[in-house]
Amino acid sequence: MAQTEYDKMMAENLYDVNDRQLVDDRSHARDLYETLNQTSFHDKEKLQQLIKQLFGTVGTGSEVRPRFICDYGYNIHVGNNFFANFDCILLDTCPITIGDNVLLAPRVQIYTAAHPLDIQKRTSWLGCGKAVSIGNNC
Repeated sequence: MAQTEYDKMMAENLYDVNDRQLVDDRSHARDLYETLNQTSFHDKEKLQQLIKQLFGTVGTGSEVRPRFICDYGYNIHVGNNFFANFDCILLDTCPITIGDNVLLAPRVQIYTAAHPLDIQKRTSWLGCGKAVSIGNNC
């Protein structure tokens, strides 16, 4: 069976960033994080629902402040008591795994996404990435 572009992406191989399914997945994530970013700070229940819909896994006591941006969302896995302060960007081409009690300062950027250095591959809209893991209590 042939590998999908998603399979290639998860295997940290070159993949077509314009693959229809990946484009749709990014669009779905954008809809969720734009709603998250427009939700009142006081509506904790809705904010929790949106984080759980967006992220792959979410521990208890997690909070994300606006303006938050990601690629897919489903490749983000956070433990208990995760906190992302204002203006964080998590580009989750590959998994981003964050442990318990991790606090991100304002404007933290975590990028798993990259592009090939070879000009022919890069101008062919191929992407690549490497997973990022952050332990507990960071």
